Amino acid sequence: MVVLAALYNALKIVDKNLEELKVVINGAGTAGLAITKLLLAVDIGEVVLCDKEGVLTLNSKKLNFAQRDMLKNSRVNIKSGSLETALIDADVFIGVSVGDVLEQHFIKKMRKNPIIFALATPVPEIEPKLAKEGGAKIVATAFGQDSNQINNQLVFAGLIRGLLAARATNLSLSIQIITAKALANLVKKVTVKKILPSPFDVEVANKIAEVVIKEVNKKDVRKEEELEIKEEIEDLPLEVVEHLLD
Repeated sequence: MVVLAALYNALKIVDKNLEELKVVINGAGTAGLAITKLLLAVDIGEVVLCDKEGVLTLNSKKLNFAQRDMLKNSRVNIKSGSLETALIDADVFIGVSVGDVLEQHFIKKMRKNPIIFALATPVPEIEPKLAKEGGAKIVATAFGQDSNQINNQLVFAGLIRGLLAARATNLSLSIQIITAKALANLVKKVTVKKILPSPFDVEVANKIAEVVIKEVNKKDVRKEEELEIKEEIEDLPLEVVEHLLD
């Protein structure tokens, strides 16, 4: 969610749309797959998933069920290659892998105004200074030293508070997207050095909790309406129901 929020604001600076982006995600574990799923839900143009062996394809060794299922999405590029070749004409790099795997010259192969989110800990995939020297327009790391900071701490407190207050039974994609948008909108003036609010801003948790509660309540109302419609349909003659379901 924080990655998506950061991306929303980064795109305001580079003047690009989600639908036209090529995003390379290095790290195909739980975090990488969760980010991929969320990006696909907001109609990102193209995603390339990489691990230490290079681009994940359906022929990659030791694919787990979640990885194999993700690779079947038509917007996930499964053309074999290395991280370096995957980054050719890419707009965004998102790293949730290990430190020092993104070479400076890889960035030079990306499209104009590349966005680099190097989120490995304790060492990022590339140091912010090197990324900027390589041509990166916007850089973020997990710690925020000499860069923007992308940290789940930004949404965790407000999200949990909102889910508990609304008695939500799950964390749906719609709630995640609404949360990301709300977080992005908390930055009044987006700049290269400020694409997310400060993790020390107490109003962040309050705002996130507010939008989560509102979204959960809206979903509950929709469920009740659907249930009422279903009950009404069950009381209708069979031939009428058949027409309604066409």
